[in-house]
Amino acid sequence: MRVLYVEDEEIKRTTVVHFLNRNGDEATGVETAEEALIFLSKNCCDVLVSDVRLPGMGGTELLRHVRAEYPDLTVLIVTAYATIDLAVEVMRDGAYDFITKPFKNDALLLKLQRIAKFRSRQQENLELRRALDLVGALPDLVGGSPEMRRIGNLIRTVAPGPSTVLVLGESGTGKELVARALHQASRRNQAHFVAFNCAALPPNLVESELFGHEKGAFTGAVERHKGRFERADGGTLFLDDVDAMPIEAQAKLLRVLEEHEIERVGSSSSVHLDVRVVASSNPRLRENVTTGRFREDLFFRLNVIPILLPPLRERTEDIEPLVRHFIEQQRAQRDRALRSFSAEALSQLKRCPWPGNVRELKNLVERLCWLHRNEVVELEDLPEEYIHVTSPNGSESQSPAIDVTRKSFKDFVEEAERAYFSWAMEKSNGNLSKAARLLRIPRSTLHDRLNALEGRPGLPESDSS
Repeated sequence: MRVLYVEDEEIKRTTVVHFLNRNGDEATGVETAEEALIFLSKNCCDVLVSDVRLPGMGGTELLRHVRAEYPDLTVLIVTAYATIDLAVEVMRDGAYDFITKPFKNDALLLKLQRIAKFRSRQQENLELRRALDLVGALPDLVGGSPEMRRIGNLIRTVAPGPSTVLVLGESGTGKELVARALHQASRRNQAHFVAFNCAALPPNLVESELFGHEKGAFTGAVERHKGRFERADGGTLFLDDVDAMPIEAQAKLLRVLEEHEIERVGSSSSVHLDVRVVASSNPRLRENVTTGRFREDLFFRLNVIPILLPPLRERTEDIEPLVRHFIEQQRAQRDRALRSFSAEALSQLKRCPWPGNVRELKNLVERLCWLHRNEVVELEDLPEEYIHVTSPNGSESQSPAIDVTRKSFKDFVEEAERAYFSWAMEKSNGNLSKAARLLRIPRSTLHDRLNALEGRPGLPESDSS
């Protein structure tokens, strides 16, 4: 860390600064509080270590200045007169801790190590809050990756306007969440958000469901029916899977977008509406235009503001905050023990192709919240399809290929066994206990087999844990 040490005794100051620099910190020493404030105005700093008794401005007054001007700076107070009253005063004024003078350098180093852990947790919590609150109004849109931050900024920019938005992305990437975020961040958030899946109904019912119908318009129309457009008046209509809309309904949708009016099925009069339309499709919508399955004029009318959602495999840094978010969602619904995934399990999840994207990850976390009884999900606790997973390029990412053309059956078995244990040891970073759990065999068995294979190529070194 970058440490500023304020001490008027030159020998003590020089000794401590030299000790901290030798132990990996970037330490600077100054004699007075006034010099400290000048230094802080020109340099970045993580921790301020200050004596209480200084010439001129005292340490407690310096503490109050620092807390007011540099709230992210952590302060450690040094005093030769440790009393309960002084401790209460400096802690109330914002000091992280205090240390009694004279102190050994190792004692100061221990305090700084604790401060480093404290600051690390603070940073992790800050990053997680940023990820969970990407949009603000919609914490379900989780992710701290550059792609998701860009999308969050775009949502905040375009949400207040009336323009039509086209959200493109693979299944499970969160297209409806983006639509809801646009609605929540807009001036329409007090009106209805209405969703309609264009692929959920037979073609002959889509127009009636979207635009409504009059009594007697067709067999079974026993009364007037308000469609999704009318129900969304003043708010937002989300057209999910718009690429599946029948070509006949596409023509009527184009007219509604241009004229802001609808005609119910069986009616000759128009109804004026104020609806913001957000549509979604898979990324191949342009191909549908080329093949004639989707109207080109409608495509350009919908594609005023495009938002392209990347698949989860292209933003794997979002997997950890997403897992935390889904665990918290499940904990709010039921009293389960699951609290987190191990680093090895998270690392493995980042190697998965995720064809179902965020929805698939959410389902996996929910499954483990129900079935897993321990607080932490380890690598070996993941379902088999996530451990022995095919990587996005189609190759088996965990197990090496085994040459089946060996002339000797004994040589083939030995090669297979060596590859099997080598894979487990590599996945467990050489940890024997973890490798045994991953292989679901006793640790002693693995130990014996490694000893039997000792000196043969292809096995990483193991530790004794």
